[in-house]
Amino acid sequence: MLGTIIFNKLEDSADFLKDQFSWEHPIGRAEATLSLTALAIKPIFIPAGATHYHVLNHVSIISDYIYDEANRRYEPLSQLNTKSAFIYSEYTLVGASLTDNLVAAFPTGTTLTDDDTIIQVTACGLPQDAKGYRRGEDDYTAHQERV
Repeated sequence: MLGTIIFNKLEDSADFLKDQFSWEHPIGRAEATLSLTALAIKPIFIPAGATHYHVLNHVSIISDYIYDEANRRYEPLSQLNTKSAFIYSEYTLVGASLTDNLVAAFPTGTTLTDDDTIIQVTACGLPQDAKGYRRGEDDYTAHQERV
């Protein structure tokens, strides 16, 4: 699963990270937990200028679409289409380890059906400093999976 994570395009860091991430998804799919265990990104995998990193756990509902003859357009099968939830970890110094459980959960009472596909995206942001100031865009690397 982590084979798609590349923190530095010149280095493949998937093997380095695979034991530091785990995911849990309850049967109801209304939340997704990302557990980080002593995540420590070595400076060799960090882009120049980045001093801190943070991790994002994001879940989103994507619906199938069906053509509606009356409206003459495609419409989502689920009214929850595009609903999302996310959580960020604290900013952590490059070279320091991070242990955390990041639970991204839809609002209480959200009931998912078979028409709802849940996508979970895990990403790592590498801004220049902890306040988010940077020379260019964050260097985000992402992993996604269907829940």
